[in-house]
Amino acid sequence: MTGWGREWVFVVAAAVSACGPPPVVPAPAPEDATAVETTAVEPTAAADEPFRAVLAALVGGSARAVRNFVPTGGRLLVRTDICSGPLGRVRCNEHEVDAERRMVTDELLAPWQGVVAQAAAADPAFAPETQPVRCAESAPPRWTCSTVLSLGFDACRGDHTATLEALLLRDGDDWWLEQLGLSQEILVCH
Repeated sequence: MTGWGREWVFVVAAAVSACGPPPVVPAPAPEDATAVETTAVEPTAAADEPFRAVLAALVGGSARAVRNFVPTGGRLLVRTDICSGPLGRVRCNEHEVDAERRMVTDELLAPWQGVVAQAAAADPAFAPETQPVRCAESAPPRWTCSTVLSLGFDACRGDHTATLEALLLRDGDDWWLEQLGLSQEILVCH
């Protein structure tokens, strides 16, 4: 068995040298270009742009703009998970509302509009177009997107952030908003 490895190297080397490099296939001449059939490769659908559009609608403070991302006759599930209180006694409150499209109002979206307004106040350069977002296809054709909004810094709270999430549905060239989520921890200082 000691010589087996050496013999194997010779066999592989001989096979490679006998085969030589792969053959070069010439590119078709311009007159032959019509005869070559090409298959179009559809780019991978990316939900980051539709998610940024939802962020922009929230920044604009218009429930109508957000409602446009919900299909006619559709519903929007909104979820908040907000923890608040003094250090050591933080209490969390999860809230969920399944709203018809026509019920997507500024009152319903107030927590989301509030955090994007805070993010804009904390950073004058804040813009949905440049906000780092993360999107992944969760269950085709659904995409889950999220972003962490920086809400500023203070001596009590340190870096204050909120996470905004959305579940988007791709329907051909259209994108629909199915869920909005907000997670935030608010430390109350004395």
